[in-house]
Amino acid sequence: FENNINITNCDSIFFNGQSFYETGQYNFTYTNVLGCDSTINLNLSINNSSFTSQFINSCDSYEWNNQIYFNSGTYTYVTQNIYGCDSISEINLNIYESYINEIDTSSCNSVEWRNQVFSSSGVYYFPDYSVNGCDSINVLNLNILEKPYVDIKINNIPCENDTINPFEVLFKNYGVKPFNYKLFNEDTLISNYYSYNDVDTFVFNKSGAFSISELHDSLCYNEDQHDFELIRNLNPNAKIELIPENIISSGTEVLLRNTSRNYEMFLWVIEEMSLIDSINHNPLITFNDTGTYLINLHIINNNGCRDSTMQKIIVLPDFHVWIPIAFTPDNDGINDIFTPITEGVLNPKLYIFNRWGETIYFSDRNIYWDGKYLNKECQNGVYLYLLTFNDHLYKSHQRIGEIYLQR
Repeated sequence: FENNINITNCDSIFFNGQSFYETGQYNFTYTNVLGCDSTINLNLSINNSSFTSQFINSCDSYEWNNQIYFNSGTYTYVTQNIYGCDSISEINLNIYESYINEIDTSSCNSVEWRNQVFSSSGVYYFPDYSVNGCDSINVLNLNILEKPYVDIKINNIPCENDTINPFEVLFKNYGVKPFNYKLFNEDTLISNYYSYNDVDTFVFNKSGAFSISELHDSLCYNEDQHDFELIRNLNPNAKIELIPENIISSGTEVLLRNTSRNYEMFLWVIEEMSLIDSINHNPLITFNDTGTYLINLHIINNNGCRDSTMQKIIVLPDFHVWIPIAFTPDNDGINDIFTPITEGVLNPKLYIFNRWGETIYFSDRNIYWDGKYLNKECQNGVYLYLLTFNDHLYKSHQRIGEIYLQR
């Protein structure tokens, strides 16, 4: 008999003791037990399974068939093709990591990195590519250190006439200890100074221009020069003007005129009068009592600088003159001489004239007339007198009048 068999298989089939790999028609003849021939016709369809393999390079991860792979390796995926045969896909995966290259650095001035110069602190990002073509980021964490510097404060400024107190200057140091700098007066090096302090106090006995240079701390250097100048505070100038003058007679009013300069507050002191005055700039004072008065004026300005001055006022007694109009030189012991009565008078001179204007008597010592001329008694009658003198201020005065002589 003849038997037809139709078979479809994937890749190969084992039939009748043989393996078949290709589509085709195969005939097999057998002799059965009766000695008759029988034929088998095999109509064979071989459908091939598929297999693909590829090499893949990826950065960080790779997504394949709805799955994400993060590691390198060989991965397969099996499915069926349109003929129902296996379809095998294979990938040989190399995962290359992107990377972040982070650099931490500090500098006192600036940093050159990747052909750029950076002078400010901050975080700087630069994209890059690795040798495998993956993205990479270079990160620069930059810290620009502050240069050391000194904050200079003049704490005490002496006055021009102060020979005791010096300048006091505070140096406040900023930076990382220790500090080192050079201190100059003009071009003269005063000190090469080392300090572990936050604040240093210096004293200077003279004015002038000073500077700090070549400032270092433990990390950085500051090439800038710090200049400062020490100038003494101006003194006030105390001055008194006395109007009318400093030698006066009792009962005189004197204007104490304050002609001082560069002052803020003042104080008049006259101890002999128990007078203290800080209100009246130009007081008007009446001096009634004779004597010597010390006029003290103390002044101070906004900087605390002081000055004082003193003047003397001498008060002399006022003069008084009384001149009689007649006298009787008859030796009875009563009104026998002509003498002016004076008080507060200096350098008196007495002249006596007759009716013809002739000088019959003169004296600058004993200021009296006994009624005689050349030791002879003068006749009764009217005579003229002239009295000249100075007061205690040495001003000249005179008195002229008639005197009657009666024996």
